[in-house]
Amino acid sequence: DINMPATQLQVAMGIPLHRIPHIRRFYGLEDVHGSSTIDFHEVRYPKITKHVIAARITAENPDEGFKPTSGSIERVKFQSTRNVWGYFSVGANGGIHEFADSQFGHIFASGATREIARRHLVLALKSVEIRGKIRNPVEYLVELLETDAFKANDIHTGWLDGILRAKSIAVPTNTPRLVLAAVLYRSHQFVKSKREELEASLAKGQ
Repeated sequence: DINMPATQLQVAMGIPLHRIPHIRRFYGLEDVHGSSTIDFHEVRYPKITKHVIAARITAENPDEGFKPTSGSIERVKFQSTRNVWGYFSVGANGGIHEFADSQFGHIFASGATREIARRHLVLALKSVEIRGKIRNPVEYLVELLETDAFKANDIHTGWLDGILRAKSIAVPTNTPRLVLAAVLYRSHQFVKSKREELEASLAKGQ
């Protein structure tokens, strides 16, 4: 396995690629601490047996170009598995401040191939449950992962911008659930108002 953060740090330090132990291990060299040069144009690295895809979990609204949102978080539910690992910096009864970084979670999925890793990530995102006053792009990410372009790895840095401009991806709406939520909310508000009226009357001795 390759420690990517450590390798990136050593690259930033100016250490030649052929002197970085993890690079030498990746190319199958026995002397990982050696100094022999590597012809990266000619030497073939061993077949890749593990692919990893990551998803950033943010407090952003995909319907408004991923505009940051802020507010309280009541619940975050996620369960790591053998092929999926994740972490969240905000738990139940937490929140995202308007001046804080919008990212509060990261999920990584692995697989023997890119397609298998993609499928693992889709299943993991579908199991994520985030409740609160913030918006999050989890459902939108699932739709992105299911596009033909992403499956074929035919994507580039301007791919997402093009999708946002065309508004070609829309998160499915669960109409019955929305109607039920609206009914429950209005019922709650009605009962609350009647209770306040009753309490006000009792306070006046009526």
